[in-house]
Amino acid sequence: MAVAGGSGSNADTPLLDDTVLGVTDYKGLPVLRSKSGGWRSAGFIIGVEVAERFAYYGIGSNLINYLTGPLGQSTAMAAENVNTWSGMASLLPLLGAFVADLFFGRYRTIIVASLLYILGLGLLTVSAVLSSSVNASLNQTNKMIISASPQFQLVLFFFSLYLVAIAQGGHKPCVQAFGADQFDGQDPKESKAKSSFFNWWYFGLCAGASATILIVSYIQENLSWGLGFGVPCIAMVVALIVFLLGTTTYRYTNNIVRDKGSPFVRIGKVFISAFRNWRIPPSAIIATDGDESREVALPQQSYEQFKFLNKALFVPNGLTEDGKTNCSISEVEEAKAVLRLVPIWGTCLAYGIVYAQSTTFFTKQGATMERRIVPGFDLPAASLQSLIGVAIVLFVPIYDRILVPVARECTRNPFGITMLQRIGTGMVLSTLSMVVAALVEMKRLKTAQEYDLVDSPSETVPMSLWWLAPQYLLFGIADVFTLVGLQEFFYDQVPNELRSIGMALYLSIIGVGSFLSSFIISGIDKATGGVDKDSCRNFNLNGCLDAETPLLFDTVEGVVDYNGIGQPVLGTRSGGWRKDFNDCHTMLQRIGAEIALSVLRMAVAAINEMKRLKMIWMISQVPSGLRSSFVISPIDQITGGSGRDSWFSTNLNRAHVDYFYWLLAVLSAIGLSAYMSVEEKSLKITQEYNLVDTPSETIPVSLWRFAPQHLLFGKADAFTLVSLQEFFYDQMQSYLNALSLWESILSDIDPALLVANSTLNQIRQHEEEKSKKPKALSCIHAALSDSIFSRIIDCV
Repeated sequence: MAVAGGSGSNADTPLLDDTVLGVTDYKGLPVLRSKSGGWRSAGFIIGVEVAERFAYYGIGSNLINYLTGPLGQSTAMAAENVNTWSGMASLLPLLGAFVADLFFGRYRTIIVASLLYILGLGLLTVSAVLSSSVNASLNQTNKMIISASPQFQLVLFFFSLYLVAIAQGGHKPCVQAFGADQFDGQDPKESKAKSSFFNWWYFGLCAGASATILIVSYIQENLSWGLGFGVPCIAMVVALIVFLLGTTTYRYTNNIVRDKGSPFVRIGKVFISAFRNWRIPPSAIIATDGDESREVALPQQSYEQFKFLNKALFVPNGLTEDGKTNCSISEVEEAKAVLRLVPIWGTCLAYGIVYAQSTTFFTKQGATMERRIVPGFDLPAASLQSLIGVAIVLFVPIYDRILVPVARECTRNPFGITMLQRIGTGMVLSTLSMVVAALVEMKRLKTAQEYDLVDSPSETVPMSLWWLAPQYLLFGIADVFTLVGLQEFFYDQVPNELRSIGMALYLSIIGVGSFLSSFIISGIDKATGGVDKDSCRNFNLNGCLDAETPLLFDTVEGVVDYNGIGQPVLGTRSGGWRKDFNDCHTMLQRIGAEIALSVLRMAVAAINEMKRLKMIWMISQVPSGLRSSFVISPIDQITGGSGRDSWFSTNLNRAHVDYFYWLLAVLSAIGLSAYMSVEEKSLKITQEYNLVDTPSETIPVSLWRFAPQHLLFGKADAFTLVSLQEFFYDQMQSYLNALSLWESILSDIDPALLVANSTLNQIRQHEEEKSKKPKALSCIHAALSDSIFSRIIDCV
């Protein structure tokens, strides 16, 4: 609020500079920067995230053990149910974000979602208590415990479980977008703080997840499932209270600009108009300048990208008449900006498939291994998932306070490295974690064979649980890079009114990845299972888990195609991605050369191993990008048939889950040869001790040998997740800045007066940077130009 009077220099001082435009306080009044938002509000929101993630992972981290234990489901069915539920929980944020952005607003949606969350967790606790009571009464009457819960309890359990998923769908996208709204992107200081917010927000997320995995999983397995589900319910009550305490400090945005209407309507109108005019030749297209009726020329650089949307500009009879519906350039470019997100979204789906394994098969692996820490205390298998959070909690401060400042000095980029570089780094780390996972699983299976434990699924394999740690740690570090980068990227790449949708798009990567994982698992189960066959995912894991990893190697191709898909964006010289890809010369190309050689070596080793498994025909015949969809039929032909062990056997010691891990390594990128060598050692130990057909016996290999794969998983998460958040958060504004350039051209404004981050200036800066590149880089390009990895290295 301005002061009416003043003297001296104070009279000319704009006292409204402290007012934040476009936001209000909880009473609907303008807010002052010094008294609202910023870290004072973000602190409450990060606290909410800690409690909410504590509640969510208190259910999801050990869900597969509850399904296979008290509910009596097979490993195959349990894994499919977990993947389906987690997939729904990750896709429902799209619906929740839609409701929040279009109707209720983020603040109200968070409150309603929190109440549903508490209700779902409460009902889940009741269902667990009822199940425990039934089992206890059966024990007291010396009756055999039934393998499945009564129908009412089963219905109540899944109803409660999916109610939690619905509540999470409204809570998750709104909390993060609401937290980012507390920082003014127009203020340089708050803009930098916003980038750090994504790092520390994810830090809080992983702190809550790690705490619940360590605490709640122990309560569930050693005390009571009812108490184990009740503690997350209490945590969610705390989250709601913390959120309400910050009400007076928050900044509230108006989601819809009334004079422009709903962004959903504007974007939908463009696609509908383009579809209706699909027969119109390009020469008939006439663009209009917003609400004015004068004809204008569409910039060539915009015209060349997504040409089919240009047909939405068509005006019947070449005239703009009252009552005629056509789209303006701004509306078409807004639709194109959203459409540009599709390549990044699609190439990250493989990461989502790998992400789904940390809460399913990794946990089941650990359950078969030696988990005793001290006499009388067995570490819950699900507790190793906390290593992902530990890796993130340890790496986020290192990244934010050490790596970013160092990278900033080297690259002159205010954010250290670009968001695309950050996302790509995390994806590489996630594929490395799958390599480690495959090797460890091979070691575990070999140990089971050596100790004759293949047909004794209830016995402990004498191999330490800590062998799983490296893959979890790598995955955690990858999350810091990829997921956080995706969050920020999607937040910035969508219009201001659709920021919650941007957060939901990032979550949908995990959701679709979980569904794809469930689809692959179900297909493999049918291809390798049957009445007289042991499925690779049933109760005995000691038979074949290592074979599931090869198909994840396709993820490597996703990482390779990542640059290929992004390259056309650079060619159009439009939007914020172009700026990120310009920096590929300096960092990604050099990294790409090193990665390419490593990938080649791993691919050769993988091919040799897959020949041994008789899977090379399947991988060589299916085109790149289609293997995850068409892999079921070849697997059925190769591994199916009577007398053969199915991939997902009820006896985990006879299952071929190792095949599935190889499948994942193929889809993920790297990963395969290392994991298979470790598993080969595990199988050898099992054979030496004559434990191949005794799955109930313990293999004399320490559980801690699994530690490396968990550690690698954690590290991968640290890179990938944080980078994806930052990238998707920041980039949309760059697209909209390009729109200001086109509007200026249409208004005959001198391009010299355009803002520094407009398209023409970005192109000019790009050409200047190219001229300054060191001569050594040209030599590298010349040496690698004829190699098969030139697509990876040539980002421009």
